[in-house]
Amino acid sequence: KEEEGTDDNDEQDEFFSSPGIPRGIAARVKGLELFLEALKIGIVVRRHWPNGKSVFIQLFSDDGGDTIEYKYIPDDEAVIALKEQEQRYNGRRRKKRARVSFGERDSRRISRDSQSTNQTDKHHSAVPLPDYLKAKIDREEDIRKNAGIRNAVSHSTLTWQNAGKLEARDIVQLHPANSIDPFSKEEIKLGTSSLRRSGTPYVKANTFSIITPSIQGNFVQERFSGVDLNKKWCDGEHSSLFRSLDIEMYTEGEYWMVLKGFTLLHRDASNGRFAAMRAGGFGSYHRYADSISSNQKMFSEVLPPAKTKNGEDPVEQPDITAPPSDYF
Repeated sequence: KEEEGTDDNDEQDEFFSSPGIPRGIAARVKGLELFLEALKIGIVVRRHWPNGKSVFIQLFSDDGGDTIEYKYIPDDEAVIALKEQEQRYNGRRRKKRARVSFGERDSRRISRDSQSTNQTDKHHSAVPLPDYLKAKIDREEDIRKNAGIRNAVSHSTLTWQNAGKLEARDIVQLHPANSIDPFSKEEIKLGTSSLRRSGTPYVKANTFSIITPSIQGNFVQERFSGVDLNKKWCDGEHSSLFRSLDIEMYTEGEYWMVLKGFTLLHRDASNGRFAAMRAGGFGSYHRYADSISSNQKMFSEVLPPAKTKNGEDPVEQPDITAPPSDYF
């Protein structure tokens, strides 16, 4: 068991230690397909807020990973989803106890909530309902019975605060919680500033931050095409140009799957490769990326010219070099 766990960790260390080394199409597709399938179902993670309590959110995508959306998930629905994800995404780690996030107190709460969910099955229909639907119905009944106006308002507020989306092309960096903050100049600190100010304890080994441009960062990018935000982040310059989505996974298996998936999406988007090209495979004629800015940082997907019918003059194909992301 220990050897299997060691092999799994070595595989992840090799992937993230040298991201610039080509590994072939199979290595990239293997990790990305699993992540994209998970996004279709929805991945429940814990979102950390600076100076506030963490909440559960669900990550999902309807366009093959080009846009990742997220929404608030109540605790009772999250408990069910986390148990399913623990089984689905831990692979060889199932043979030994996975490192679990959210602390002892939350583990007791999850266990208690799970027992109450199993014991209070009030829905005796001919067709059994999915667990997440049962939890939703139970919560709505509880609100009606207890006249929970305050709970309803709180739920609406959390739903509004934790709904959003991010584009794969906008990702600047993925920053694990156990990595040094580039903005910590005088004293070495780990993670991001917003994560360190979270009001909820977290497991560093299961947590990372998705760095995207802030409103100011987007403005700078639009006005000054030569500004490289990735370099600004790595050099620890102008923290106001960035914002951070700090998320924590329940187990190691989920952590590596999500981090690896976001890393591969980021690499693809940085090289102008998006869902349409991934769907067509390597060297696909399906679509190609066309640079639309002088600094080669922005891309748009353009349909290639249509092929001609028999008897007509052939159309000369554009001389476009495929993005190098297939080699990662």
